[in-house]
Amino acid sequence: MAGEGLYEDGRWRWMLFDTNGFTLSSDLTDYDAMDHLLRESAMFSNLCRNDAFKRQFAVTFMDLVNTSFSEETYGPFLESYDAAMREPMRHHLQRFYGTEDSALFENQVADIRKFLECRRPYAVEQLREHLQLNGAPARVTVAVNETEAGSVTVNTVTPKLGQDGQWSGDYFTDYPVTLSAAPAEGCRFVRWESGAFANGVSEEETIEVTVPEDGVHVRAVFERIHL
Repeated sequence: MAGEGLYEDGRWRWMLFDTNGFTLSSDLTDYDAMDHLLRESAMFSNLCRNDAFKRQFAVTFMDLVNTSFSEETYGPFLESYDAAMREPMRHHLQRFYGTEDSALFENQVADIRKFLECRRPYAVEQLREHLQLNGAPARVTVAVNETEAGSVTVNTVTPKLGQDGQWSGDYFTDYPVTLSAAPAEGCRFVRWESGAFANGVSEEETIEVTVPEDGVHVRAVFERIHL
């Protein structure tokens, strides 16, 4: 509607608050945060009774597990913050603790790293338990025939492909994954190739692929447009 503000459309939105309520501490590696959320949030608890929401939540959760919270992502991120905060922390320790010994800071960074390294299996199992999923995580591998010719979106994320043009992540077999192919400028999408398809190929740019227990491999084929 004309003149309507950004958040005046009557829709519910999540609000992030109390971010120090759950510290990245190795003591909490196995903490069941989802159990806490289900008990404390009537809205979330009721949403989890809706099959469509359960599917979207489970799929998006695993998207984040496979990308934002993968070692390839959090490792460099943590290292950059370590480097950026080392000098400010030296002044902090001198002012409030009367020492410039960096051991306290280094131990805290190491503890955060340990939490991130060990948290994944607990979080994934707790998701399975509380959403009452019947399947188990299986490996989904997506690939492109040429890394400069296009990209692949997996559900809600567009992962960074390796030098071999591949990326892999784990997804529950309960739900299919949605794959979308996006050609780069000067290229076009040709087809998907996979043993998961009845005839081995699909020409739809966006597809849903069932995740079997032994995993699935899907390859996007692009070609350059010659004018």
